[in-house]
Amino acid sequence: MLEVLHIKNAALIEEAEIHFDSGLNIISGETGAGKSMLVGAINMLFGERSGSDFIRQGADRAYVEGFFRLSNNMVLLFSDMGINAEENTLLISRSIGTDGKSNCRVNGRVVTVGMLKEVAAYLVDIHSQHQTRSLMNPQRHIELLDVFCDEIMTDVKKQLRIHIDDYKDIIKKIDEITGDEKDRDKAVEFLRFQYDELTNANIKEDEEETLSARRQTLIGYERIIKNSTSALLALSDIESGGAIDKIYRASTNIADLSKSDSNAEPMLENIKTISAMTDDLIRELRRYMDGLTSSPEELDDIEARLTLIGTLKRKYGGSVQSILKYYSDIANRLDSFANEEESLKKLAIDKKDCLQKVIELCDKLTAERKNAAAVIKGQMENHLSELGMKNAKFDILIERKKTFSSNGCDNVEFMISANIGEPLKPLAKIASGGEMSRIMLALKTILAYADNTPTFIFDEIDTGISGRTAQQVAEKLTLISGSHQIICITHLPQIAAMADRHYLIEKSGDDTKTITNIAELNDNESVEELARLLGGVEITDATLTAAHEMREMAKNRKGSS
Repeated sequence: MLEVLHIKNAALIEEAEIHFDSGLNIISGETGAGKSMLVGAINMLFGERSGSDFIRQGADRAYVEGFFRLSNNMVLLFSDMGINAEENTLLISRSIGTDGKSNCRVNGRVVTVGMLKEVAAYLVDIHSQHQTRSLMNPQRHIELLDVFCDEIMTDVKKQLRIHIDDYKDIIKKIDEITGDEKDRDKAVEFLRFQYDELTNANIKEDEEETLSARRQTLIGYERIIKNSTSALLALSDIESGGAIDKIYRASTNIADLSKSDSNAEPMLENIKTISAMTDDLIRELRRYMDGLTSSPEELDDIEARLTLIGTLKRKYGGSVQSILKYYSDIANRLDSFANEEESLKKLAIDKKDCLQKVIELCDKLTAERKNAAAVIKGQMENHLSELGMKNAKFDILIERKKTFSSNGCDNVEFMISANIGEPLKPLAKIASGGEMSRIMLALKTILAYADNTPTFIFDEIDTGISGRTAQQVAEKLTLISGSHQIICITHLPQIAAMADRHYLIEKSGDDTKTITNIAELNDNESVEELARLLGGVEITDATLTAAHEMREMAKNRKGSS
């Protein structure tokens, strides 16, 4: 839901901040007051193109910011898109400079205009005579129809995606086997070369680590010999006064000492332990030195082997594990080529079974869509009749394609005949903006509880209507506002009277500048605005009374609905 819209330096709007709420938010004002500027600012926020004339005279940049409150499901959806919506909120901002450069941010993160449009598509659906995001695009019709269908559609589509992926995998395997003979022979020859190369290499899983450790030992061999020899001499060489000789003499002296003084006996035990440990260390050093070997040829062999492993890692995936996996994979592929006939028989059976499952799932989707289309057709014609299009005929054309995708194999297009004697035509070809507005409103009324878009914005939806039709439009907007936030710009008092919140756009200024202001009206101010919508510039007691009665009747209708 859009909670706050902040606009600065956009056309005649110097600065405005509007706090919207749930339910029906109505915006009215005199012709030329700046309602189109407000819609332009909202469109700019959601990624539509804006020119330099959108920037207020004398300013360097126009700036629009929207603060949104999100449901938990929408937080998860944006999380999958890499957008962190902390505390279930989203802040979108966009600015455009006189140099034409645009800056877009979502929760402080810089995004492209394309990403901004993708985010906006989940937040708001804007409808005006000149901009109908959903209905004017036949590609969206199948999505709108599926929204109306039961949740079984989601499960069927999930299964369909899995089976289509399996089907594509089978086709790929068949193509590898039955492709052009020359290409197949080249593929087999290349796989055989790789297989022989890896077979001859005979790489073991832990070989690289073992060789690297041995390499380090051989590289440091001279230092190892020097240090171990020096350590052994320091411990055991009697002529140079090795440690073992000194410990022996100290042991003799302490033994004599302990005979004279019993307090020296613990030292005698310690010196014996030291002597035994030194003997063990000398024996361990000698064993270690006996095991030392050094061979320049061995080091060369290790270097060559590690070089080979490094080359194969670069060719086959970056690690020994990836080499071994690739080796196993090409062995299986060569085996498949070697057993073409048997493999093709099995793949043909798998392909037939998989295709049958895909067709069955596509049939389920088609059946669900046709059932939903029949229900929508009747409801649409009823709603259109109530909205002043009494002779309108509506239908949903569902045609089978020769191809299939994860969305099934249907082409879906909304068809309409607005007048008696006219054939059904694609909805996208309707010329009348007023008719399109009412058709969209009727469809939104039907889909309101299934459509997850939280905010609907209607501009000029009341074009070409009045009287009873206007009242029906107002009541349908009220109905939709029970499950969605509605922001509606209108000049009809029947619609404005149903407002949960009412805003007025008006111009003011002096000899130097003109400013458009946007303010929320209290109940008395709202009645005055209704009176202006009813009677024009001059507000009389009669129009005020009529406006007050209209407002009370609207409250009663809302209360009983």
